[in-house]
Amino acid sequence: MTTLGGVPPSSRRIILAGATGLVGGHLLSGLLADDSVAEVQVLSRRPLDDTRLTRGEIRFLMISSRLPFVLLFVLFVVALTASAASQPKLQHVEQLARGENDRPLDFYGRVIDQNGEPVAGCKVLGRTLLILGFDRSGGESHYTETDTQGRFQFLGIRGASLTVTPGKPGYEYDSRIPPKWSDDYKPDAAHPMVFTVWKLKGPEPMLHARVTRRLPYDEPSAAFCASFDLATGKIADSGQLHIAIIQSPVVVKRYSGDFTWKIVITVPGGSLVEATDLYKNMAPETGYQAAFSFVQEKGGANWIGKFVKTFYVHTAKGEYAKVTIDLTPGSNRPDLGLGVGLDLETWLNPSGSRNLEFLKGG
Repeated sequence: MTTLGGVPPSSRRIILAGATGLVGGHLLSGLLADDSVAEVQVLSRRPLDDTRLTRGEIRFLMISSRLPFVLLFVLFVVALTASAASQPKLQHVEQLARGENDRPLDFYGRVIDQNGEPVAGCKVLGRTLLILGFDRSGGESHYTETDTQGRFQFLGIRGASLTVTPGKPGYEYDSRIPPKWSDDYKPDAAHPMVFTVWKLKGPEPMLHARVTRRLPYDEPSAAFCASFDLATGKIADSGQLHIAIIQSPVVVKRYSGDFTWKIVITVPGGSLVEATDLYKNMAPETGYQAAFSFVQEKGGANWIGKFVKTFYVHTAKGEYAKVTIDLTPGSNRPDLGLGVGLDLETWLNPSGSRNLEFLKGG
């Protein structure tokens, strides 16, 4: 019986991040013994043709991912754990994995800006992934340019996967924002994949701050709370942003399960609105509210113990800002005193303009 890391097969879970379904299937059916794993998760953008394997009752759970290169690391780790007797199997699996390099990667795309207008003359890089072995990878770069309708295409290229990146001076593209990708994508010139870029207006002088600290407990209000200066990110009595968390019980033991908690965010004399747009570079004119609250009840369906959101803020002085709040309710640490973990990042435009484009590194 094969064991990895000394974990019993009945309870072990192996995660293959970024594997295509075919490579994951080759790896597990060709390398692992019948009783070697209980469950396998394959993080992939390409679904398996058959999501069930009889060998060892292995189950594949397909989850969308944009990290195909991680497969190579995982394959390498698995290879290191195999015995010398498994070398013929390893070589066979490696050969099958390299066969992934012959996948046709024809691709049709279109680039538009935040207003839905086509972006002509945009350079587009298509980077293929080539699997060379368990611990080796390569790739090829292909270039093209959008036409007057923002359309582009890659034809006749092959590889294990394709990463597409558009770029043009005066525009911003955030690769963390996925295009309208479908797991069963089939190249179709009439239905190109759409990439949205932001047409820059030009960055303005901005005040940027990021702080990681603990939100202190205020006994009179029975809440973890503080006011923050948006220009510095520091706690200040006259701060433009107030964050409060009420949780029951006040002290939560680690790993004790769910509990009731509520967060309330206010802007004294001003207002805020949750930022849900792709590019958070322009504060809206309307839609603001005096406060934002979010509640999680103990025992509630889909309970979560984490709060991460971005907001646009309109201050009492007429300034616009953007804030990202990352809170972990219940993260009490007796060694640091009563408090809740907080990561706060702020961008403030003191000119009164709604433009929140920020020159990175500036």
